[in-house]
Amino acid sequence: MIMVGDCKLPTAGNICRMIDLGMGFVSKCAENFKGDVRNKVLDWASSAVFHRVSRKGLLLTDTHLDVELTEGRTERLRFVAFRWEGKVRKAIERITERVKEEAIGFMERFCGMRFGTEKAAMKEFGKHSDSIPDTYSFRVSTRFYESMSPDSKGWWELDLVPLISDSAVRRLAEREQTVVLVTNLDHPISEGEEPPPMYRPKSSWDVVKLYNSEYRVEKSFRFLKSGVGMNSVYLQTPSRENAMMFVLSIAVLISNIADAVFKHMDLRLKGRTLTMYNLAYELQTTIVTYSRSENTLRLMGPADVTGMYFTYTDALWIDPQLLLGYAGE
Repeated sequence: MIMVGDCKLPTAGNICRMIDLGMGFVSKCAENFKGDVRNKVLDWASSAVFHRVSRKGLLLTDTHLDVELTEGRTERLRFVAFRWEGKVRKAIERITERVKEEAIGFMERFCGMRFGTEKAAMKEFGKHSDSIPDTYSFRVSTRFYESMSPDSKGWWELDLVPLISDSAVRRLAEREQTVVLVTNLDHPISEGEEPPPMYRPKSSWDVVKLYNSEYRVEKSFRFLKSGVGMNSVYLQTPSRENAMMFVLSIAVLISNIADAVFKHMDLRLKGRTLTMYNLAYELQTTIVTYSRSENTLRLMGPADVTGMYFTYTDALWIDPQLLLGYAGE
């Protein structure tokens, strides 16, 4: 049995209990995990070799660390780090813009400052240079301005040109977008090696897929609470609560089945894989009209929805006339 949960699952007590029961687990590693382990893994991952396992740009790697869960009890746990290259690129764009603003803000502190000598100007810059992060630097020079007054020879000003460090920005983006999972599942051993006791081999990619499977449950609960409006319904008695939960659970189950059918048949809406949630959203402005003279029903709504409507009902084996409330002669 393998438990999959969010970052609240792997507490010291829970991990010890699951290990004692012979259970496997996969969970996201929380920031406050024992011994600042998450940051240790991120530090290690900054120089580790990541392997691409997906055409969509999924990169991952893993390592093992001994973690003291309770006093006198240390367990060797496995940590899988992964990130998506697409998300890293977006983070690089966002962080670059932020770094540019920070560099400009640093330059503004020297605006309007005049110095009697070039040495004094460079000395003033040196006082603040320690606060410059590794994400940007400056090409520093000075400029002399002659004075029109006979009592003054002129003054010096600092001339700063910001230089953004692409490598430092990428390191920040990669660290920000790296997700760390913690598990007690074993890394597959090489042929000929002796398997450890209670050997449960899972590749790094398998661990990530196990963790991602939790999304389906979370999605169902989110849909249950907000997608069908359960969070806005007030029920006075426990029996009504149970009845409502039963009906809505069936609705969510049917919705998930429909999503699976749409995915299997590769049905799309506006270029994206069709889901019941998106279909319901698009059908909000669709109405059914009945012509007494022609004894016909028509759908009035967005053309890309109504044009494929009967394809969707056929995929779900639904009689559209029964669904629209008119069975005909």
